[in-house]
Amino acid sequence: AYEQIIPTKYKTQIAVSRDELLRAVKRASLFCAPGMQDVTLRIAPEASGKGQIEVRAQNVQLGEAYAVVAGVVTGEENRVVFNARYLTDGLVHIATPEVLLEVISDSSPGILRPAGATPSHYLYLIMPIKTA
Repeated sequence: AYEQIIPTKYKTQIAVSRDELLRAVKRASLFCAPGMQDVTLRIAPEASGKGQIEVRAQNVQLGEAYAVVAGVVTGEENRVVFNARYLTDGLVHIATPEVLLEVISDSSPGILRPAGATPSHYLYLIMPIKTA
């Protein structure tokens, strides 16, 4: 009954360039806290329907990485923390130039899928990291 953990609805969805998001996550992963590999994603919609995803990671000893990737946002503003390695793995296995990232909250699984594909084509479930 694995279908029970796959979200069927989302509060926030962003369509974004796979390559740009992948580059931003890889850069940010260099500044992640050792062991956690945590990157914070903040998805921010704009009134025009466009929006952006901010990718941030910081390490007290190394500094901070911050990147903004433009996209098309549906829904509300959201913030979630994922493991950079798991997020990278999901992005690498998507062949389309654009991906959809669907998020409910910082405590619910996120979904990565190719833009324009049917839901059964490819789906990557990623669990968020709980932060204090």
